[in-house]
Amino acid sequence: MISVLAHLFTPQHSNHQRPRILHPEGFVVLIAIALSAQVFITRLVPVTPFEKILGYSSSITASQVLEETNNKRKNEGLPPLTLNEKLSNAAVAKATYMFDHQYWSHTAPDGTTPWNFIQKSGYLYNIAGENLARDFGDTTSMISAWMNSPTHRANILQKKYSDIGIAVLDGKLQGIETTLVVQMFGSPSIVQAKTSDEGATHTFSNASVLADVSTSLPMYSPHDLTRAVSFAIVLLLVYILAYDMVVARRKNVVRVVGKNLAHILLFSVIFGILLISQGGSLL
Repeated sequence: MISVLAHLFTPQHSNHQRPRILHPEGFVVLIAIALSAQVFITRLVPVTPFEKILGYSSSITASQVLEETNNKRKNEGLPPLTLNEKLSNAAVAKATYMFDHQYWSHTAPDGTTPWNFIQKSGYLYNIAGENLARDFGDTTSMISAWMNSPTHRANILQKKYSDIGIAVLDGKLQGIETTLVVQMFGSPSIVQAKTSDEGATHTFSNASVLADVSTSLPMYSPHDLTRAVSFAIVLLLVYILAYDMVVARRKNVVRVVGKNLAHILLFSVIFGILLISQGGSLL
């Protein structure tokens, strides 16, 4: 066993003075391991109710969305929004409808609008708005993107809103595993609202909110596990390259190919990109 590990990770005669894991076939094996781990984590790990909160590709939760949204309002001297069950139900219905009908828009291809979901939830309003987001890895980056968008920012800081509904839903949209986030904003009507849109005010913004206010969160998410595997593989390669470079110098091994320092810098850049990359789009 020790000899096998030495063959894989230590430059010696059996591997032509270069760790076998750094040979082309070694890289192929590492790539296969990374892809297999991703398939296992995203498809074979049993789905629990909590995964509907956390998502395939993000650590976003409804409670975080509510907290950070109200923090932005607080910074502007505005009162906090109250989480409303009916608006949350409307947000969940909207996110589910987008997955079921495979579209990414405020208005569905069949003409269904956000206000249809709000009305069906039983929430009577004078003014309402919607924010949508997808593919973000964390709540903070998503909220920042909304705040950098004039229309989404206007919804979050709308003085007339008093209630909010939030939904965070995972699924496959247009062939991509993603997390949809839907925010439904509203100000309740004092009088009985009509079933039509007459007399109601609508404001669009590009964000989506997932409704789930459970405080029982899982210890990890599939997204976190996938990233952890990627980080582990990149760090392993950097360590092996550094160790190989030190040993090669001590043994005075002369190589025509294999610039370890350049490879270390390359994998360090890859690691940095994995660490700081932010995805996501707004609507």
